[in-house]
Amino acid sequence: MARIFLSEGETYGTIGPFSATDVIGTNGNETVYVAGNGNAIFDPSFNRGGDEIIIDGDAATFEGARSGSSFLVTGGIGAQIVIPVGAGGTTLTFDDGSFTLLFDGTNVLLGAQVITASPETLDDLESMPALSASFEGPPADTTPPVDSNVLNLG
Repeated sequence: MARIFLSEGETYGTIGPFSATDVIGTNGNETVYVAGNGNAIFDPSFNRGGDEIIIDGDAATFEGARSGSSFLVTGGIGAQIVIPVGAGGTTLTFDDGSFTLLFDGTNVLLGAQVITASPETLDDLESMPALSASFEGPPADTTPPVDSNVLNLG
């Protein structure tokens, strides 16, 4: 098994399909490229959020599942990618878009798709709930106008 130790803020690429590669991050924000058939295991430093993992291929060519406190990405052309999940949000970028992976206190989400223990195609990432139709902008200013001829003693 290979190991890559990243420096804070480093961009590293590309992790390929050979033996599993442990990716050891820092408390900084790192960027890591993974081939569409890459075999990578990201260490727990990636669950604090702020990092970006760029995976070669369209999201819908991969499947994702929750495994304990990690997100397992499989498919494409042989990918095996294990990413820890945290509340801070890690960006996963595919050829067709970037999506945030996070635990929202109840569910593991990638974009808008709820990730379960059963592998599912990553094809519902952009389905977002509609915004409330009653939203019309910021609240109006309700401060009464100031009359420069009135002295406020109270």
